[in-house]
Amino acid sequence: KARHERDERHNQIYKLLANIGTQKAHKEFLEDEIEELEAEVKKLIADLDEATKLRDDEHIENKETVETAEEGLEAVTDALKVLKDFYKKAAKGKTFLEVNVTASPIDEDAPELAFGGKNTGNQDRAGGVIGMVEVIKSDFERTIKMTTQEEAEAQADFVQFERTSESDIAGKETKIKLDKQDLKSTKISLKKNR
Repeated sequence: KARHERDERHNQIYKLLANIGTQKAHKEFLEDEIEELEAEVKKLIADLDEATKLRDDEHIENKETVETAEEGLEAVTDALKVLKDFYKKAAKGKTFLEVNVTASPIDEDAPELAFGGKNTGNQDRAGGVIGMVEVIKSDFERTIKMTTQEEAEAQADFVQFERTSESDIAGKETKIKLDKQDLKSTKISLKKNR
């Protein structure tokens, strides 16, 4: 009977020691995992903050680019209208500008300067000038279109990144919380088994 009790106690001690060893290993694993997860969460938050700052800067830059291009487009459109009106009127032989300048009445000895006549513009080169302004106009239009499209794509990519990061952070924070609860119960169990 004594041997049987002794053997039974030995078996209980071995089981207890094995259980303590398992719990210590589990405790160390949980501590390491919590530390690793906390570092990952910090990095994810820092990455998300950096991406948010970069996205905000990019958004401001794109907005300024579009506004500048729209202002340029408006100015070029006005200039194009003026040029077309000028060449249209000049082609019909209408007077665009007549100037008659004379010398100052104070200076009696100065020769008389006179500019006058009709300015019909250089009709042969009208197409080149208008064509060049139309190219500039199309450049502004393309800039507006491309920048607007790039802004939309960048915003969509950022939203996807932000959602993924926030989900990953939330998952890791939940895992940390659960690991800390498990670690607390493991420590309590280790104290009881000692």
